Amino acid sequence: KTGMVAGSDITIFPQAQHLLTDDNYKIFHFDATNKNFLDELNGLKFDVIIDDGSHIIEDQIQSFNLLKESIKLSL
Repeated sequence: KTGMVAGSDITIFPQAQHLLTDDNYKIFHFDATNKNFLDELNGLKFDVIIDDGSHIIEDQIQSFNLLKESIKLSL
């Protein structure tokens, strides 16, 4: 079974456009601190979440609080 990499960004750069049509990648065009982002995930669960977004601590806390329920409890 192959894995899938999911990412979210406010801006989709031209260098990443090819990932939008690749089945191994799911790119979300959202701000991960926005509660509406969870609706777009549609229940998707993750093995690992790496937050490399905002460097503002309040944004990091908000992103964590929104995404923590999206982590698989067991592999």
